[in-house]
Amino acid sequence: MTVPPTITAAEVSPAGTTTQAAVAQAAGKERAVRAPVSPSAIGLLAILVVAVSIGGTAYGGYRAGVQQRAMAAATAVAKEVQLQFRLAAQDMQIGQSGVAAQRLEYVVRMNPDFPGAAQMLAKAREAANGATLHVARSTEAPLPVEERLSPEQLFNLLAGAYQRGEWPQVVQRAAALKATGAQHRSTSVDGMLFVGLRNRGIERIDAGVLEMGLTDLEHAEQIMDLDNVALQRRRWAALYLSGMTFWELNWQLAIDNLSVLYQIAPNFRDARSQLRKAHIAYGEALLQAEDSCLGGEQFAAALLIETDERTEQQLAAAEKACAQLAPGGAIAAP
Repeated sequence: MTVPPTITAAEVSPAGTTTQAAVAQAAGKERAVRAPVSPSAIGLLAILVVAVSIGGTAYGGYRAGVQQRAMAAATAVAKEVQLQFRLAAQDMQIGQSGVAAQRLEYVVRMNPDFPGAAQMLAKAREAANGATLHVARSTEAPLPVEERLSPEQLFNLLAGAYQRGEWPQVVQRAAALKATGAQHRSTSVDGMLFVGLRNRGIERIDAGVLEMGLTDLEHAEQIMDLDNVALQRRRWAALYLSGMTFWELNWQLAIDNLSVLYQIAPNFRDARSQLRKAHIAYGEALLQAEDSCLGGEQFAAALLIETDERTEQQLAAAEKACAQLAPGGAIAAP
């Protein structure tokens, strides 16, 4: 594969300044008189400045809030993963291998490279009557020491992994070859590295390891533009992660992201069920806030995805409470 040359940003020259034409001078050199600025124009300008200032402040606050919520969510997930791993180790010690397997499945789903999780999961499944389930293994297993191999030999190992479609090894061997500093067949190496990162990223996203898959696609894009399939997967994963980042923090933002995902990829992971759960949870929160009318809209949206008796009862209760409200917001007289 041929890798296109790196495109550098074009230098932008500063805009040329324009000079005004000289004004014909009459005898006596009359001084030009400027029209006074209208007070209404000054007022409009002041309003515009205030509006722009408020808008900039609001956007900055929104972005800061998004970052804080994302950091909080990531920290919470990391702590939960560590807790579940410790509990799984305790379950193994007391013979509860089935429970340990369930905990470890969560750990490797959230962090496939968590130290010791894949190995313990295999033991837990073997102890629990050897359930034949796929074990999420680390894709960053260290390669054998090959310091004495020549660049050509390293390249042949890379090419072999590429032909077999072993994308994690392709990425590692290409990175190892580039780390030697040798520019041996650099164009081919970059091409195989791009394909390895691209395909490993898609495989990780399809396996539910969304963050790591997005990282692979980001690194691949630094080498070459992504194709439509990779861009599609990246958008799906980003929407899903955004929805889950705001889970229980901002139901409306969670619903907004999951709704877009459900429209363009309804079968991506559990987007359908998660969107339905978000609608119901938001509806219940609105009912607690005594906003029954908007709460009813959320229950109705959940029922459009899937009907169930409990949600229908919640919708009926919300509609009844909403009907008791007068147009002005006061409770109507009985």
